[in-house]
Amino acid sequence: MTMIKFENVSKKFPTGIFALSDVSFEVARGEFVFLVGPTGSGKTTIFRLITREILPTVGIITVNNINISKLPRKGVSNLRKKIGVVFQDLKLLMDRTIFENIVLPLEVSGIKSLDAKKRVDEVMQKVGISEQKDKFPVQLSGGELQRTAIARAVVLEPSILLADEPTGDLDSVTASGIVSLLSEINQKGTTVIMATHSQDIVNALAKRTIVLDKGHLVEDKRQEKK
Repeated sequence: MTMIKFENVSKKFPTGIFALSDVSFEVARGEFVFLVGPTGSGKTTIFRLITREILPTVGIITVNNINISKLPRKGVSNLRKKIGVVFQDLKLLMDRTIFENIVLPLEVSGIKSLDAKKRVDEVMQKVGISEQKDKFPVQLSGGELQRTAIARAVVLEPSILLADEPTGDLDSVTASGIVSLLSEINQKGTTVIMATHSQDIVNALAKRTIVLDKGHLVEDKRQEKK
C-alpha cells in the first residue's frame, strides 16, 4: 500500500529558483528509503512538502491516499501528528532536560501526564538514553543528541519518520548506531525516509535510494549489498 506519492511535483520559490522540478515517486507503507544528493538538490524541500510546511507550485502530493494540499487547518494538524521529523539542526530546547524535550509533543497533544511519562520512559529505553533523562542537551554527545531527537520524533508513534541528515556530524561508529536505530524503528512498521550524503551508509544498508540533483529526480534504485 502506498504511503507517500509525489505526482509531477515542482516547487518554485519567490526568488524564481526551482527547488524541485517535475518529481514523481511513491513510497510504500513500511518502506525504508534513502534520499541522496548534494546540498541544494531538493532533499529538505521534499520533507517540507510532506509535512505541508510548504505547498507545491504544481503537482499532487498524497499521504495515506489524502491530497495534503487540500487539507483544512485541523487536517494539517492531524497529518503532522502522524509524521515524526528528525531535523538537521535537531531543534532541541537547550533550557529543557532531555525528558522535557521528548515529552513536549505529548503535552502539546493533550496526553495525560502519567501516560506521557510512561511513554517517554519507554521510548528513552528503546533508543538507549534513559540515563540522560535529567541532563540538558549541552551535556550530551552528538550521538546522544541524535537519539534524543529521534525519541522526540517517534514518541507520538507516527506512521512516517523523516530524518534529515541525522548522521552528518557524527563519526562512523556513532553514525552506524543511529542508522541501526532507524532500521529497528522501520522494522516495527514505521515508514522511514532518510536524507544523507553518506554513500557508505547507503551501501551498507542496501535499501532503495532516490537520487536528486538540482531539483530533479535522476535515479531511483535498490542498492546491492556489498
